[in-house]
Amino acid sequence: MHTLSVMRSQIINPSTPKSNLISILQALTHALQSTNQTRNQTHHILKLLSDLAAHHSSLSQLVLDSLRSNSPDPSSITHLAFEGTVESLHAITSILDDGLVSLDDSLFVSLCFGPNVSARIWMLRNAGLRFQVRPALLLGVCLGLTKDPYPYVREASLEGIHSLCECGVFEDVSLVEACYGRGVELLSDMHDCVRLSAVRVAFKE
Repeated sequence: MHTLSVMRSQIINPSTPKSNLISILQALTHALQSTNQTRNQTHHILKLLSDLAAHHSSLSQLVLDSLRSNSPDPSSITHLAFEGTVESLHAITSILDDGLVSLDDSLFVSLCFGPNVSARIWMLRNAGLRFQVRPALLLGVCLGLTKDPYPYVREASLEGIHSLCECGVFEDVSLVEACYGRGVELLSDMHDCVRLSAVRVAFKE
């Protein structure tokens, strides 16, 4: 961890020579290939790669190329992040181009219904923005999570439903009615944030 701290101090220092930064990039990508990394270490490595791309725009493409070369399958790049934390998800998607990250259905569902509440919220709020998910799958997940015990998850799921309906991607009347019905049901939720989102779904024009 001390080594990673030293790397970060060099990354955020605008006077660090480019040759040093490239050496850091090589060391970080090599570390990602190691099978001995803990989740915490993986998170810190991904965060440093994100910082490197953010602080030194001339190297952002090299960071992306390095990730791609070490993960020929784009979905496996995303798996690197899922081995870490929610912060790792944010770090990895901030590096990758729009539309690059795609998740297989089972992975998306397992994360959305996993034990990590923050992860559930992050996945719902970023689906379609930072990674690609089939609209039909996303709607099913959102409808399911409107019954989540945590209010911010219910709120995020309702906002997801509202966004999907705004896009007009569904022509099936029964699906639209299901969304409306769930919105009406949650108008009586005990939490303000959920009720406000329910209004957006139930009274969408």
